[in-house]
Amino acid sequence: MSQADTAVRPGQGSRPLAVLIIAGITLISFAAALWLGDWQSYARSMRQLAPALVLELLALVFLSGLCRVLRLRLLVPGLQGKALLHTVFLHQLAAQSLPVKSGEAVLPLLLTQRSELSLMQALGLLLSLRLLDLLILLMLCALSVLLLPASAQVWFMALAALVVLALLCMLALLVARHWHAWSMTRRVRLLPSMSGLVYVLGQMPTSRYLAVSGLTAVLWVFNLAAFYHALVELESGMSLAQSVQAATAGNIVSALPIHGLGGFGPAQLTLAGIAEWYGQAFEPALLAGVIMQACALLAALAGLALVALLSAVQFIRRQTGPENRP
Repeated sequence: MSQADTAVRPGQGSRPLAVLIIAGITLISFAAALWLGDWQSYARSMRQLAPALVLELLALVFLSGLCRVLRLRLLVPGLQGKALLHTVFLHQLAAQSLPVKSGEAVLPLLLTQRSELSLMQALGLLLSLRLLDLLILLMLCALSVLLLPASAQVWFMALAALVVLALLCMLALLVARHWHAWSMTRRVRLLPSMSGLVYVLGQMPTSRYLAVSGLTAVLWVFNLAAFYHALVELESGMSLAQSVQAATAGNIVSALPIHGLGGFGPAQLTLAGIAEWYGQAFEPALLAGVIMQACALLAALAGLALVALLSAVQFIRRQTGPENRP
């Protein structure tokens, strides 16, 4: 056997380790949920689930997905129709289901195939969207802190920290928005990676940028409303302000590459941990997080099903058109 036959190909040895890490995250998260919570309480909360509730949550999450469609339409004007729907919902499905956030790579890859954006510009678009998501979430969370009673622990410090973080996110977006124009007027040669990161935001008119920001706020309001609705129906005892803060913490944790199969893991445990920190029940909050994750997957599948339906209708119309009739 030659030396070339016995050589390990690049990345070949790391695959078993990656599988073990992903399986370990999933199993540890599941074990933590059982250890920190009571199985009978989980069962009690599950019995409170009604099909109508799941449909309502699914509708809210799907509306959030449509906001993402409109947002990407404004950011990438050349992407329209079924390609736009397919790009958004396939990205959402991959980002929500694939472990360690590997599904996030789907959006830049699809954009390079279906638009005129380069890979670096598509990566810059993804980073800009995540910064905008974080900015809006932090601002909504800061507003929710104001709803807490004055006796709540460290509420003023929490508000100050959220405002500072939101301002840092806003500063990053403003730098990305204006750096492209600044570099072009002064003919500064940027690194290819930096040029790609600032290109998309720098090319947008202010009115479109504000529209994108508004759609981002609306989509998160839909998501937060769904989560709070689930908490109320499951009788978690959490207030609106507490649910917004728990959802914000969970979404920030979900941005980290530490999730197992199906997106289950630290994000849902963080939601429940915030509930317990506020003295509320752990189990309903964890179950609400799992339900929201399931609704996100179902909403993405529903969006892809819509794309398939539109394709089928278009195919039938072509086959039955005047040019194909005898």
